[in-house]
Amino acid sequence: MMGFPSRPRSATSRSRRSRPGTPPLPPISSLVGDATIDPFQYLGTSITNDMPAELHQILTDGEIPTDNGYAAVLGSDPLPDLFVGRIPAASPAEAAAAVAKILQREAMPPPGAWMSTVSHFADKGGNFTFTLDTLAAQHVPPSYTVHPIYADNYPTFPLMKAATIAELDAERRLPPISATGPC
Repeated sequence: MMGFPSRPRSATSRSRRSRPGTPPLPPISSLVGDATIDPFQYLGTSITNDMPAELHQILTDGEIPTDNGYAAVLGSDPLPDLFVGRIPAASPAEAAAAVAKILQREAMPPPGAWMSTVSHFADKGGNFTFTLDTLAAQHVPPSYTVHPIYADNYPTFPLMKAATIAELDAERRLPPISATGPC
């Protein structure tokens, strides 16, 4: 990673301050600012690294940016302890416009079944499909529809990718429940 910190330390250390005897962590955290896989601009992109993301090594694509470091704040495990969202705004005006759009969508959501539909995704291997099915059974209300996209059900990566993109384009109401295989 050429000297770039592997974990967004300052925000993570602030999040870690919620320990026993202190106020609990908020269940959701929002990051404002863009991140890049090229923090030193070796590729010549114009993307700034306003709110750095952790660069994570994966087998198929090399390093990818992830915000999991901002979510895995308690203990030494990599499991997220809260939901983290990112608004990749380059200016205060862009951030304000994005927040206004989110608030408008929440106040007047478009009608449809998406309000009671949950998507979840699982990579191949491990017990990911079992884990997601168990989580859905325990935490998703019975009146909701669950749309699972499991890599084990697709013979090739391009088919899985197409199904994932189609599912994300469907704009489900709840954030996707996801699991991934070891990298």
